[in-house]
Amino acid sequence: MQTEVLFDSAESDLKNDAFGRGRFAQHLGSSLADLMSPKSATLDESFVISLTGAWGSGKTTVMEFSLAAMNEVAAGWPKDEQPIVHRFDPWLFNDPAQLLSAFLRSFGNTLSLPDHGDQLSKDWRACSFL
Repeated sequence: MQTEVLFDSAESDLKNDAFGRGRFAQHLGSSLADLMSPKSATLDESFVISLTGAWGSGKTTVMEFSLAAMNEVAAGWPKDEQPIVHRFDPWLFNDPAQLLSAFLRSFGNTLSLPDHGDQLSKDWRACSFL
């Protein structure tokens, strides 16, 4: 008896777009780059994008394809105007305090800030009760 092992890993190479998500992802990535462009009127504004779907439906693959498209558009921008992408896996934590501390530490690392994760987490919890 032969056993086949299948891995559920995100695809990052558009050439391997077996499920037709590439066109949408490329449009999303280039639209994100347009929003963040040094020439954009929205450059000083923040925004959030939510990509939802069932487990295994391709969310991470769409994210990888979109980031590749965004980075391709932004490649010619000055270094200090390049998009900053913060990746964080919240499902690695089951305790809210650990989650918040890890997020703040991770976010600070992405922005190259000194590590104040634990103190910021304590301050945040204290403020949330006000």
